[in-house]
Amino acid sequence: MIYSYKFILSLLISSVFSMHPVHISVTSININCKKEIIEISFKVFSDDFQDVINNNFDSNLNIKDSLSINKNINNITSYFNSNFKLKLNNNRTKDLTYIKFRSNYEATWFYYKISTTELNNKLSKLQITNLILTDLYPDQNNLVIIKNNNTENGFQLNKIDCNIDLSLK
Repeated sequence: MIYSYKFILSLLISSVFSMHPVHISVTSININCKKEIIEISFKVFSDDFQDVINNNFDSNLNIKDSLSINKNINNITSYFNSNFKLKLNNNRTKDLTYIKFRSNYEATWFYYKISTTELNNKLSKLQITNLILTDLYPDQNNLVIIKNNNTENGFQLNKIDCNIDLSLK
């Protein structure tokens, strides 16, 4: 489903101020042709993400402790690589390269990148699967915002409707 960026933003803001009765994440994808990379950030509710990592990896992640996040970054990256798939121009799925994270009490942002140098600036299609946190919450919604040049596209995904096929201009 395609939604306007303003609609997605209003949905996100309303969920943050209501003690998060809904399960939602935001994935931002910025296609940077000049640097030949795709920048990806995941914004997740901290407590939910801590639970999913601890459940899936039998770890003891404390999301409020930066040392604990750094200690568990391989598990975190593995989780994202398993539950977020990105194909470029119908090629194989590309793995994410970790950049950094930042966190506050309610939300944590994880930043990744994917190189596109092998495409020689000829990126024409994205295929995305986003199942982040759907293994923990069947009602999880994942908002995806894709920025390419001066165009933004917004999508709302869930456990059943979890794929995006997007042709780029």
